[in-house]
Amino acid sequence: MIRSRAYADDAAQARVEARLRDAQQKPRWIPLAPEQVTELIDTLEQPEADIANRRDTESALAAYIRDRFSAMPHEFADLLELADAMDVCHAAGAWGVHVTEGKLGHMVCWDSKCRDLHLCPHEARENQARLVRAYVPHVAAFVARSPFHRVHYGVFTVRNVPLGRLREGRAGLMQRFASWLSAKRRIEPEDRQRHPGIPPRCRTMHTWRPNPWCDDGIVGALVHVEDPLSADGRSWNIHCNVMLLTRGAVDYGAIRASWGSNVHLAQVQGDAEAIRLQMCELVKYSAKQPRAMCSWPPAAFCEWWRSQKGARRTRSYGCLDRKSTRLNSSHLVISYAVFCLKKK
Repeated sequence: MIRSRAYADDAAQARVEARLRDAQQKPRWIPLAPEQVTELIDTLEQPEADIANRRDTESALAAYIRDRFSAMPHEFADLLELADAMDVCHAAGAWGVHVTEGKLGHMVCWDSKCRDLHLCPHEARENQARLVRAYVPHVAAFVARSPFHRVHYGVFTVRNVPLGRLREGRAGLMQRFASWLSAKRRIEPEDRQRHPGIPPRCRTMHTWRPNPWCDDGIVGALVHVEDPLSADGRSWNIHCNVMLLTRGAVDYGAIRASWGSNVHLAQVQGDAEAIRLQMCELVKYSAKQPRAMCSWPPAAFCEWWRSQKGARRTRSYGCLDRKSTRLNSSHLVISYAVFCLKKK
């Protein structure tokens, strides 16, 4: 259902109504067997409520954009056009079902999508599902290969970045994380006393590796950057959610000390369902952020919107940086760094 809304002018309302008419005149139908009707109703009850919540969020954000930026149509023409597209995004379509491995699931053919991964909660949720499909099988296979393979979830933080420096603050955080993964320190005499098995030719070690002469430690990482506005509205709370794949023991204290800022770390259970839930947690805020944006000051929203162009939110390193895990989606969201962890 599309609720009535207040528009900036008659032309904007006419454009939205025209799109709605076009969408409703071109329905797409999915064949549905009679015996599947009861199952379909049960399957769609919860997703329908979720979709309604996301529609309300997207409608509120479109109204916020139109209310704050309609006075500057030339400077924010692309943003206002996106607001019109968000009004009809996921507003009409045909419901159906699909059966995968004997399980019934729902599917929808939407007549219109805005296809914006940054502001649309529908697209953010779909991107979350793409991440799960692309990475969970590889992470689960890594854990199953050896009882010494483990998965850890962490939040790596830095100091808040003041308004006006969001783009450089986010780029600096990703550069710092890549440098941290590859950083080494010289092996000191006390290290050799603590670990008598260190070969004489071994001179350096990774800062997070527990034993200098072994291959234990971090062998892969998946990183997702989040950049919400702080509670006081004066700075950006930039941080990265990280899934670490490790071999052998990992010293949390050494990781926190080498990072230099606050780090939260916890081990994830090795089953596929636990990994899937933690992967959803990795990018959870990106799907919920549009609701919070409706209360942002226009200047902060404008800075955030412009900083997203060309930005990369998710990166993979080490054993997760593989061509087989490449997502079939926009490079604005998924990118693959050339960095690779090397064994010494």
